[in-house]
Amino acid sequence: MDCGKNCGVTSPAVLGAKSRQKSSPEKSENIGSQQSHHFTFIKAKDIVDSEESETEWVWEGVIPCGGSALIVAKPKVGKTTMATNLAVCVARGKDFLGRKTKQCNVVYLALEQKRSEMRRALRALGVNDEPLLIHFGQAPHGAIKEVRSLIKDTGAKLLIIDILQKFFRANNIGDYAELTSLMEQIVAICMEEDCAVVFNHHAGKQERLDGDNVLGSTALLGGVDTGIIIKKIDPGRPPRQRRRTFYTIQRYGDDIPETILRLLPNGSLETEGTLADVELEEVMSLIMKALEPGIRYQEQEVKALINKGSSMISEALRELHQKGELRRQGRGVKGSPFTYEK
Repeated sequence: MDCGKNCGVTSPAVLGAKSRQKSSPEKSENIGSQQSHHFTFIKAKDIVDSEESETEWVWEGVIPCGGSALIVAKPKVGKTTMATNLAVCVARGKDFLGRKTKQCNVVYLALEQKRSEMRRALRALGVNDEPLLIHFGQAPHGAIKEVRSLIKDTGAKLLIIDILQKFFRANNIGDYAELTSLMEQIVAICMEEDCAVVFNHHAGKQERLDGDNVLGSTALLGGVDTGIIIKKIDPGRPPRQRRRTFYTIQRYGDDIPETILRLLPNGSLETEGTLADVELEEVMSLIMKALEPGIRYQEQEVKALINKGSSMISEALRELHQKGELRRQGRGVKGSPFTYEK
């Protein structure tokens, strides 16, 4: 399905500046006999009584048409790989990480990517004649002023900017006021043109949760609809064996829990499942290997055998019992603790 001019949301209850501007204009009014302001109001009752349209998504449940997203990761962790895969899948209208995409024209601003590297990636992904346009090299000075023309001239419904700082050329990436102003300008233009925009941006050096690892001002994450956070896990493993995960922080739709990413030989991405589910399966496997048949183990004895978190081992034991792989005896109280046996 083509993501054309009607791709944006058309209800006042959902995303899109264009939809908000066009929703029930006959019911908008200025309070008072003399207009002394430039605000436009809609009565709360009219909003409640209006019908809610289904949200349109460029990437189902994650990036709405006309919406905005920020992909955040430390250098060499996978921002460009994810953005490139997203661009190709949207240009094809192919599922990305298990979720549908809406086929659109895509513009990719590769502001720090070498053409040779992108060539290898696109060839590996089998790119042929998809509607995907790529710009290499510096962004023009005053690039924000050219965004509207760029969208109109290319018919783009997805704009990917890799990387944010080289597009904005902000004097201070930590300046909240400056970043807010820059973000508001481009996000507003893209919303008005029903073109989703995705920014690639670096994470800070410190490991933090809930998006607090975004380098620079909090205006960056706060200025977009969706934050997509990629990180490496397994610090005890050699660098090349460390796995990558991603999770989302969303204003609309449901957040994606931390999920393991797998990079396939051709450079495409797929998910292995949530980190919690994968880790639980790993602990269950370790338990089954560690326990000797015919011997009863108390929970604390199992925990002494397995070098994993206590709560994770407890959950794994319960799951193995429910699956019938371990026999459980006892009442789980003092004097009658649970014991587990293969």
